[in-house]
Amino acid sequence: MKTLRAYMARNRVTQRQLAGHLKVTQGLIYQWLSGHRQVSAEKVLAVCEATDWQVTPHELRPDIYPNQTDGIPLERAADFLDRRSAKRRAAERREQERRDHERRGSGFPVDHGPESAA
Repeated sequence: MKTLRAYMARNRVTQRQLAGHLKVTQGLIYQWLSGHRQVSAEKVLAVCEATDWQVTPHELRPDIYPNQTDGIPLERAADFLDRRSAKRRAAERREQERRDHERRGSGFPVDHGPESAA
C-alpha cells in the first residue's frame, strides 16, 4: 500500500478526504494503508480513479490485476507506460553516473600510509 500512501502524502490528501470521496469510512482507509485489509475488488478502480490513475489497479491488487496496465483505461495506459519508462530511464542514468563516478574515483589523492612513501 506504499503507492497509495505516497500518493496521499504527495498530494496532501487525508484519510478522511479519500474516505469521503470513496464513500467509505476513514477507518477502512486506515486499514488499507496499514495493511490490515486489502482494497476490495469492488473499490480498486474507484481508488485508482480518485487518484487520477497515479495509483494503478496492479499496485493495489496484483492478484486481480497481474499486469501493470490491467484495469487502466486505454487513454491512460499510454501515459502510464510513458511515466514508467521515464522513471526507468532516470534510474538507469543514475546507475550509470554512479558507475562512472566509481570508475573515475573521488579525484582526491589517497594517502596510503608511511610504507608508500619509500
